[in-house]
Amino acid sequence: MPLTGEPVSSSADITDRPALVVKIDNHPRARPQAGLNNADIVFEEIVEGTLTRFAAVYHSLDADPVGPIRSGRSQDVDMLGPLNGPVFAWSGGNAGVRNLIRNSDFINLDAGFTPGYYRRSGRGGNPHNLYSNTAALWANVPPEKMDPPPAIFPYLRPEETFTGQAATIIDVPMEGIRVRWEWDADDGVYRRFQNGNSHETEDDGQVVADNIVVMGVDYHRSAIDRNSPEAQTLGSGPVYVFADGVLRIGVWIHLDRLDPYGFVAADDSTIGLPPGRTFIELAHHTENFVTWQA
Repeated sequence: MPLTGEPVSSSADITDRPALVVKIDNHPRARPQAGLNNADIVFEEIVEGTLTRFAAVYHSLDADPVGPIRSGRSQDVDMLGPLNGPVFAWSGGNAGVRNLIRNSDFINLDAGFTPGYYRRSGRGGNPHNLYSNTAALWANVPPEKMDPPPAIFPYLRPEETFTGQAATIIDVPMEGIRVRWEWDADDGVYRRFQNGNSHETEDDGQVVADNIVVMGVDYHRSAIDRNSPEAQTLGSGPVYVFADGVLRIGVWIHLDRLDPYGFVAADDSTIGLPPGRTFIELAHHTENFVTWQA
């Protein structure tokens, strides 16, 4: 499968639909979220000084419900470029961001103009209570745009194994949110904690992932909204790839917005991910932006 690296017998086994990105709120009033554990890939980005937001990328699985859904940011266009024109489900944004998304290659499902795809739930209160489901969102994609996405990360071949130094606890200070991932060897997944508490979903227990990728990126002020930080995902920077309870360190490379992300070790070899669900932390590249314990 293109977004999980899981092998298939033939291309006919790949679901014929594009990647669907849903912007999911991480404000305290938005928790617990729904649908995060059904996403093939989740990007976590800093959106204000003390808040993060998730870009949950769906292809192989559905989620019902999914949300709460919040606004997009200017950084999303470069960050999600490798998905080759994804469906973009969001609650809108300021005029500059709306114009940027409208002029991108995204399939734009802005809730402000396509309200039939979305519903309000009483929990959390407006604006932290907007939900949808992936089937309803995919149903509104034009038939000529139902091609599956390309792979955006390098994956290991079936005969390869992920080897590195032991790292079973990962700490990533995402500005105002202290993120911790703990390796669960019995279940073969990383379990997520926020600010010392288990990060629970409303539909599927604790947030988990098979692979954790921490990318050190610079954040600049967005030219569209000077109050919003903008992750610089074009270029290169340090990367820490965690899988199977071990760590490999290298450099991430993403030189053109449509290119896949590359992860390269010090010996110039490719760092491939084991097949599975991947969580990307877009951490602010400062001193000690990620630490770990064996």
